[in-house]
Amino acid sequence: MYEEKYKKLKAENKDKIYLFKSGIFYLFLEEDAVKISQVTTLKLGYFGKMKRCGFPIKSLDKYLLIFKNMNLDIVMVEVDKEQAEHLLTKKLKEIDFDNLTPIDAFKKLNELRELV
Repeated sequence: MYEEKYKKLKAENKDKIYLFKSGIFYLFLEEDAVKISQVTTLKLGYFGKMKRCGFPIKSLDKYLLIFKNMNLDIVMVEVDKEQAEHLLTKKLKEIDFDNLTPIDAFKKLNELRELV
């Protein structure tokens, strides 16, 4: 869901930097995440298999001011809640609970937490 939306937006305008709201976080994805992580203190990580960096929603005003001061062209993207719920359900159905180790369960919970 995020990957498709990100690719579509980048195809429309590759110069913009897209900031996605995901649960209680705002996330930059793929090349936008790499760029933002290079010019801020936000650390690059992964959202599933996608590169990402981000921050909690309570820090939005602080980061918007930082991005403005750096003259970064940030576009905020809201993802359809129904689509997000569908993705969460799909991810839950893909989990093989019979063969899940405790560490894998922890990793899966972290992935799912970012979708909520």
